[in-house]
Amino acid sequence: MERIKKLIKITILFYAIGGLLVLIFTFRRDTFQILSSINIYFLFLIIIFWISSIFFDILKLHILLKKLTNYAESLYFTLKIHLIGLFFNAITPFQTGGFPFQIHILTKRNVSVPDAMVSFMIKGLSNFLLAFMLVPFAIFVFRKNIFILPIVIILFLLLIFFLLIFFLPHDFIIIKKIEKKFKIFKKLTHNFALFKSTWKSFIKMGKLMFSVFILSILSFLFHILMTPSIFYGLGVKVNPIQAMFLHTLSLVIFVAMPTPGGSGITEAGGALLFATIAPKYIVGVFVIIWRFFTYYLGSILGGIIYLKENTFK
Repeated sequence: MERIKKLIKITILFYAIGGLLVLIFTFRRDTFQILSSINIYFLFLIIIFWISSIFFDILKLHILLKKLTNYAESLYFTLKIHLIGLFFNAITPFQTGGFPFQIHILTKRNVSVPDAMVSFMIKGLSNFLLAFMLVPFAIFVFRKNIFILPIVIILFLLLIFFLLIFFLPHDFIIIKKIEKKFKIFKKLTHNFALFKSTWKSFIKMGKLMFSVFILSILSFLFHILMTPSIFYGLGVKVNPIQAMFLHTLSLVIFVAMPTPGGSGITEAGGALLFATIAPKYIVGVFVIIWRFFTYYLGSILGGIIYLKENTFK
């Protein structure tokens, strides 16, 4: 418990430092005017979007666990597992703490480790892949943005690279040659082989795959809708499509940062991204609110559940 409290303090420290630095570099006189004219109605809209996103995400997890394992718990219990996962992701480097702890919870409920792993792997990767597959469309959206376009092109090339690894056979001659030259690439292709076998089995499941796909889209849509809503709530008109796509890009770019939950780095990086479509004086305030609703709110609730309920310790 002491170690967890220490990790929480470190996460808060990084978030505070990142948020403070962003505010220092973006705060202007106009910022006071914006803060005094926040539209409270948009706050309710953002909360509705947040609840909707969480609901469809846990419904997807619940269906996967019911279909792929002997899971017999309620939807409310699934919600608690999901939020606790968010909490442990937020306090661990590279956001790696949630997955193993969620598996641990399920094993105490007589769910086998392999079945639980497959369920969570499909759930997590479906969200990430959806974000990644939107990258090609971002080229069109940001075709006139000289700062964002190069980033999108790099991500697009990475997407093609990963697709080649996914579809080419593992013993393909080019892959073998690269593996011999770079050991880290061998580990990457091994992980891709595991992912490929899991995903191919999932694709064959028909109705389950379709349900997960639809729920992923709904959860993802409500999640990214929070971004333009925050801008409008602050009284700043931005291109909503660009705002949602920048949010999407941030999910891909900042997915594996070395700080706990990507705190500090994501705030600073997010400020640089959104400064390309919004006035500088509002970016700092926006980023703090944006990260709170799109990431920390669920983590905080998960932390409260974990710390209050002995069932999960």
